[in-house]
Amino acid sequence: MDARRARGAPAALALALLVAFGLKAHYSTAPVDRLGWIMRPTAGFVELCTGLPFEREAGAGYVNREHRVIIAKACAGINFLIMAFCMLTFTLVSRAGTGCRPFLMVAAALAAACAATVIVNGVRIMIALPHAGDAAGNGWLTAEQAHRLEGIVVYFAALTGLYCLARLVVGARIRPAVAAFVPLGWYAAMTLGVPLLNGAMRNDPALFGEHALWVLGIPIFLSGVVLLVSQVACGASGRVRTARTPPPGRLATEISPR
Repeated sequence: MDARRARGAPAALALALLVAFGLKAHYSTAPVDRLGWIMRPTAGFVELCTGLPFEREAGAGYVNREHRVIIAKACAGINFLIMAFCMLTFTLVSRAGTGCRPFLMVAAALAAACAATVIVNGVRIMIALPHAGDAAGNGWLTAEQAHRLEGIVVYFAALTGLYCLARLVVGARIRPAVAAFVPLGWYAAMTLGVPLLNGAMRNDPALFGEHALWVLGIPIFLSGVVLLVSQVACGASGRVRTARTPPPGRLATEISPR
């Protein structure tokens, strides 16, 4: 690594962390009417895919009264945007090279994270539409728990997919163990680390414990599934390659002159 790369990468990563901090601070203090830059595209994506109209309602968000659905501030997807942006930045900048390329990668990671947030958050909303307004749940999960489960699965699966895509973009090998647990680290940092820093553990230990069980237990299970499937697929691929490769002695016999 030359001197320019040694200087450029840390500076780009520091800039990315400042942007992430600014996004979080903006989300924490801004009223819902100032989040239209991410909520309006999300509502438009849902409208495009479902044909259901969403109207902007001041102080509430984007509303579909027929299905009693509100895309409110909590549904803006900013936390996912920050996770995706940080993860993509650290993945891309590590192979960005020299000069201004690390900073271009930060800009590309931010654009990709915004686009992914609109699509992924829109998919999550569409999954929730069939049982929107159902307060009774489905018998074994309350409506709130079902909504939380959907969000965790959709966001974490999307984060894992983005990580694998970023590795492919930079031409890096995708290792199953890394692909399973790097997104988990970023997910845990946002969903547990930030609340811990804000004193959630001190304020309500029981509530924080329940939250931690959900946001760690489900992603760990999903990461284990990804790792298991990857290992099985790699093993099957290796057996196929071995079966198709003739023994060296047989190959020599087949190509030797008669």
